[in-house]
Amino acid sequence: MAFEKRFVRAATWACGLTVMAISVTVPAGPAKAQAYTYSATIGAGALLSDPVASAVDIAQGRLLVADRNNDAVLVYDTTTLAHIATIGVVGVAVPLDNIHLNQPSGVCVDAANDHILVVDGGNERVQIYDAKSLAYVATIGEPNVVGIDNAHFNRPASVKINPVAGQIYVADSFNERIQIFDAKSFRYVATLGTTRVPGTDANQLIQPSDAEYNPLTNQIMIADRLNERVMLYDATTLKPLSQLGETGIPAYEAGDNAHFYAPTAIAFDAANKVVLIVDSGNHRVQIYHAQNYKFFRTLGKAGEDGTDNKHFATPKGVSADPAHSRIFVVDSGNSRVQVYTTKPAR
Repeated sequence: MAFEKRFVRAATWACGLTVMAISVTVPAGPAKAQAYTYSATIGAGALLSDPVASAVDIAQGRLLVADRNNDAVLVYDTTTLAHIATIGVVGVAVPLDNIHLNQPSGVCVDAANDHILVVDGGNERVQIYDAKSLAYVATIGEPNVVGIDNAHFNRPASVKINPVAGQIYVADSFNERIQIFDAKSFRYVATLGTTRVPGTDANQLIQPSDAEYNPLTNQIMIADRLNERVMLYDATTLKPLSQLGETGIPAYEAGDNAHFYAPTAIAFDAANKVVLIVDSGNHRVQIYHAQNYKFFRTLGKAGEDGTDNKHFATPKGVSADPAHSRIFVVDSGNSRVQVYTTKPAR
């Protein structure tokens, strides 16, 4: 296996936290990058209006798309890509009950507990459903009540699962934090970030929009949207480790692959051992080796939006389907989901 030596220079965060200079040896990643080929579009005539997130239920063969303006999660067959079911009532956000959704902003699948979790952003809650029947199971948060304690949210943006620890990560965006809950009991466990205190310190976030688990490094990857960075935390100790991107320096100023502009979502692709980061403000998806975060590929055209199949318009979400060797990019500004097939480059 090829190896490379990676150096991290000394850096001082706000509030005096200093990361010392170190050098480590890590696997260099796959010898050949994956090839990504556009294969289909979901959305033309298929009800989508400002889709913002997606998730794949491998066991049920379903793609779930959080369609914010339609107040629903649309369910598609991952083989045929046909629409087969709906969570919520399309176009109807009221009444405040367990049948309706109000501007859903995130969705994920908890395979271990057979649950689908939906961020009901406009109602300040996370709704849990049975993965097989789509029946309502439980709620995290108090419906339509904003708060800063551990029983409330303020505009939650996404939800993800750490299957190893059995934990739920909720990006509680306007509270400037990631809330962690037990996946079985739904009880509060811990907080990443400092509640209602935005900042550039390693222990501070500014409107985080997603938190994804990387099992190859045992790290939590946080899309720290308004800090223009992805923060990396140890998933066991919950301590900050390092970051991708440069704090407060957006890619439109730097113009390279070392910076982001409003990173919005992150997905771990287990089949290809890569991390996909939606660099929303730059209309692109950045792809990295999951073991060492070495950049190797961009989907879309940096800084260019468009309606053809080579461009995105403010993408907001991404998910992987290892069963069909696909990834799904939620192309929000174009009200569609772009489907790519993946295979090793030759």
